[in-house]
Amino acid sequence: MSSPSLPTDRVAGAAERVDDWLDCVSIDRIMSQLPATIWTVDTDLRVRASVGEGLRRLGLPNHHTVGRTLFEHFDTTDPAHPVIAAHRRALAGESVRYPGRTASSPAHVLVEPIRDADGLIVGCVAVSVCTPEAPTSNATMPADDALMRRFADNIDAVIWLSDSTLRNLLYLNPAYETIWGRPAAELIADPTRFLESVHPEDRESARLGIESHRTGIPAEAIYRIVRPDGSIRWIRDRSFPIRDESGYTYRVGGLAEDITPRRRDRDLLGLQRRILERLAESADLESVPIEICLEAEALLTDASCLIVRLDGSRVEHVASPRVSAEIVASMQGARLHADGLAAIARGFADLSDGRCWHDGRPPWTDGFLRACWGLPVRTRSRSVVGLLLALRRVPGEPSGDERIVLDSATHLAGIALERLAAEQRQRLMVQELDHRVKNNLASVLALAQQTAESERTMADFLPALSGRIRSLAIAHEQLAESRWEGTDLASVATQIAGAVAGSPDERIRRTGEHLVLPPDLTTPLALVLHELATNAVRHGALSVPAGAVDLAWRREGREPDTRLHLEWTERGGPAVEREPVRGLGMRLIVGLIESQLRGGVEFAPDRAGMICRIDVPLRRD
Repeated sequence: MSSPSLPTDRVAGAAERVDDWLDCVSIDRIMSQLPATIWTVDTDLRVRASVGEGLRRLGLPNHHTVGRTLFEHFDTTDPAHPVIAAHRRALAGESVRYPGRTASSPAHVLVEPIRDADGLIVGCVAVSVCTPEAPTSNATMPADDALMRRFADNIDAVIWLSDSTLRNLLYLNPAYETIWGRPAAELIADPTRFLESVHPEDRESARLGIESHRTGIPAEAIYRIVRPDGSIRWIRDRSFPIRDESGYTYRVGGLAEDITPRRRDRDLLGLQRRILERLAESADLESVPIEICLEAEALLTDASCLIVRLDGSRVEHVASPRVSAEIVASMQGARLHADGLAAIARGFADLSDGRCWHDGRPPWTDGFLRACWGLPVRTRSRSVVGLLLALRRVPGEPSGDERIVLDSATHLAGIALERLAAEQRQRLMVQELDHRVKNNLASVLALAQQTAESERTMADFLPALSGRIRSLAIAHEQLAESRWEGTDLASVATQIAGAVAGSPDERIRRTGEHLVLPPDLTTPLALVLHELATNAVRHGALSVPAGAVDLAWRREGREPDTRLHLEWTERGGPAVEREPVRGLGMRLIVGLIESQLRGGVEFAPDRAGMICRIDVPLRRD
């Protein structure tokens, strides 16, 4: 299409009176309806006046650009910019034509110098006339447009296209409805509603991002949006200018990506690093579960987290940074039903109705909380040692992203609780060791004194004392191997009998169920078995080749009143007509059983040998 004819002499003559034209209401009205724009600039390239329909197409009121330089209007400092260069040539006295563009169509621009009465150039006047775009080829463009639309409609990121003012949204692909959860038509009809979906804390940065989009320079903004369901997504929004041949920005395009998974993964990796560093430092481990709760809450939507430490089915401890003290207090000591534990052990349980708890109550008292997710906290051996509870106002299972956060938090909680339990065990073990060493030293001193009083010669004293000390050492070794948690009665009996009789499997036959002795029973019973075996070797069934001993035990009663019944029966040895004389060995047995273990002991003479019956509580408060 040829350029419209704009006689130079007519424009130059009109230039002298351009300010009068622009003050004339009738001309202003006419120009606002024509596909043209007129503006004047002074020698500093500052716009003095502007009017025309082209401004409306840009979304700008008349005189909006007045007072701004062309450098500011085009956001450039380049004197070689095509528009700047054309106006500078006009200020030098030339009549300049160049192709331009409005918001919706190309234009032809004529720039003429403005001279005063003395002929000096005091500015220039420009006229921009819009021209229709050349028709596209039916053979190429429609197919290309359809192809590009299908391409854009199937991209996961949001593609948007706007005019240069960002007031008119020209295209928005379907990914917007998927990510934002809002109708695309709503935003297209009123782009100013965009900020309504932005997280309140990010609206100012998003608004600044919009302003940077308008500058015509590639820009990027990162902000959060709040979907209608209350979930939060992180968005990375990048824009780029679309320019015409003259360098004028007439469109702005953009790509908005949902970067929530990347942000979440980055935050989770940071959380794992911080927690593992804290655990490695072994400093203030009790606060680690609270830190895990805080970090999980920051990545979840409207949730308050608790980490519950379990002792079997009983709640032993509750850690939470934000849940009310009343809720935490109501859970301390609570117990879970077996079906509740089974549901949680499967990986997820909804505890909203409280049916998992023994007393039927939910694990909170705040009426605003309507939902509770419970996930198992496991050790490396996969045993459940706690729960991670997420309290929410909105019922329903967690989303896929939320499950990833919760799974990561429960994994870290398992490491933390296992580390805490290990530290507590170590503390208890050191305390127990300290206690045992002191007791053993006191026992050695007492045994040495009593043995010295009962034995007449040094030859009798040394083996008697060393045997008793050896039984203490066996008990101590067994406890150390079990980390002071208890010892196997059969193992203790085997080692004590072997140390005294030499071949316990042949001479001392043991029968009884598997039974773990508590630490406070191990040492006294080891001494008792040593005295019984020593007496049998010296005076009883083990003093003759055909003699033997039957050692039997059983557990009776239910927790917490379980008792141990132990019976030492000698056979094939010298007949015992009456209860044996109570020497030091017998006195030790009676003192240990009755005074220290608060049990009972009975010696029964028999023609086949002595019988000793012992009854002690397995648990001592």
